Amino acid sequence: MGTELNQDYRLDSDRIKIGSVYAPLDADIIHGCSHGFIELENTSEEDFELEGCYLHCAKNFPGIGDKVYHLPLTGTLPAGGTYLIRCKQYSNFDDVNTFIKVKSFD
Repeated sequence: MGTELNQDYRLDSDRIKIGSVYAPLDADIIHGCSHGFIELENTSEEDFELEGCYLHCAKNFPGIGDKVYHLPLTGTLPAGGTYLIRCKQYSNFDDVNTFIKVKSFD
């Protein structure tokens, strides 16, 4: 195996990435978004089947340690598209401080 680096990292990398995350702090009392969310992006030119895939998240609890959550994914992440995972609700849709209302998700 040679020592040459592939100049186009995209050729050998995964095409699914986390595009954005909204997870406010526990101390926050005003939320600009109704729900926490995780957005996955498919940067390839082919659909990606999510069956059998998991999203793994960890949270540290003082005095207890880390807890790992495993979320099984379903459906298809279309080529060039996004997949939205809606998480915990933080505010109501009619809250005047909530300017992003996550009403639909995949």
